[in-house]
Amino acid sequence: MKVPPKKPHFFKPILPGFKNGLKIPIGFLKYLKRHDQNEHAILRRKGKKWLVKVNDRRLEKGNWKEFVEEHDLQLGDLLIFKYEGDMEFEVSIFDSSHCDREYVEYLYEDEDEDEEEEGTTHDDKSFGQPHFECIVRPYCLSKGFMILPQQFAIANGLTNKKCVLIVRNERQRSWNLKLSSSNIRTRVYIGDGWRKFAEENFLKEGDRLMFEIVTNGETPIWKFRVVTHGETPMKKSQDEDEDEDKDKDETTYDKSFGQPHFECIIRQYCLSKGFMFLPQQFAIAYGLTNKKCALILRDERQKSWNIKLNSYGNRTYIGNGWRKFAVEKYLKEGDRIMFEIVTNGETPIWKFRVVTREETPMKKFQDIKKKPLNAQASTSTSGGDDDHPYFVSTIKPYCISKPILYLPLGFAKSNGLTNRKCEMILKNEAQRCWSVWLGRESHHFGIMNGWTKFREENGLQVGDAYKFELIKNGKIPIAQFHCKFSGKVAKRVEH
Repeated sequence: MKVPPKKPHFFKPILPGFKNGLKIPIGFLKYLKRHDQNEHAILRRKGKKWLVKVNDRRLEKGNWKEFVEEHDLQLGDLLIFKYEGDMEFEVSIFDSSHCDREYVEYLYEDEDEDEEEEGTTHDDKSFGQPHFECIVRPYCLSKGFMILPQQFAIANGLTNKKCVLIVRNERQRSWNLKLSSSNIRTRVYIGDGWRKFAEENFLKEGDRLMFEIVTNGETPIWKFRVVTHGETPMKKSQDEDEDEDKDKDETTYDKSFGQPHFECIIRQYCLSKGFMFLPQQFAIAYGLTNKKCALILRDERQKSWNIKLNSYGNRTYIGNGWRKFAVEKYLKEGDRIMFEIVTNGETPIWKFRVVTREETPMKKFQDIKKKPLNAQASTSTSGGDDDHPYFVSTIKPYCISKPILYLPLGFAKSNGLTNRKCEMILKNEAQRCWSVWLGRESHHFGIMNGWTKFREENGLQVGDAYKFELIKNGKIPIAQFHCKFSGKVAKRVEH
């Protein structure tokens, strides 16, 4: 026997058209006595009540519009209606992150705060644009929004404004936030998107922020930066970097090397936080302090990465793009690396190489050619001029439509690959390496993962001839893939 709940409830997601009203679920009508005779319902939230009209089973008109606006309801929000009896509902509101919406409740709190503490509005013409500074309070982090200084909002026509707000940092990265207003105390606040913004900028209680208006149109654009003197993740890393032995970051002026360069050691923060400080002496000597520009890094194989050079206080660092660079170069904590200036213009170009004596994955692959090969020659594919087993074929349509490259079964069997499911290193003619995975598919054997990336980055097309050469057949096999092979083909092996 089912026991009816003492206080039944239902939930409604906010969908398009919600500003005109919401429907009570049909299944919930059994809890509403004489529901067909009720013309009004009461919505209750945190002690305040809104009278709305009931039309059939639809909540609409009356104060519904005020309820929507005062709580800044948005698509994706979730409302829970708990029935208290006599057509009265206690409403809980959750945003798209499933967190309770508490903007309005915070605004209800009658805090006699000094306006100067809350935020300072500046109209310093020397700065260029109207701006304000404010301090990150606990509610900004726990409740996911931030109230603007009232003086600033009034002076710049932001009261009663509800629109998208674009905020950009000093690196020109942007966030789409929501600017909203509440009738309570006529306050303007940044709501939707603030939580993500705060997390991605590592904001914490006590940080002092500055927002500057760039444009103030239908979709305002603001600049943002942290001006706090407190400890931020960037400053913490900077302090850690400076506390290390100065000899670990050396600026070198060895003329025999050819160009100015420096060596440094990969620290833990370089990998976990996605940036790397330059030695201060080097940055000063070559005019890199306060520089914000693109930086091109090239390795010994002439592969290049576009990353961002930036400044924080009196320190210069490599920021955007560093994380990808570190991953693709297999960098790890403790590696010693060297950067050499090639050109130092508007967009500097630097050479890069690992000078650590420890064996890194990349160094391991680079040393392969120096080691003896322990592999059988393929009985199905032999070439008189080669010591390594290989086959020659063409790119088939399935190689493009599927993320797979099949190897000839005879070649795979003769080299002991058919029963293996393992990683393989695939190298092109420029000696650049890709990690792929071997495996089986029905009666086929070949590269089952990683092929698409290799194919796209080498520009392979249907009909291209290639030579697949197994140069090492160890625990992790290594193959040389000669793209667009056009030499004489001794024997073409069809898949």
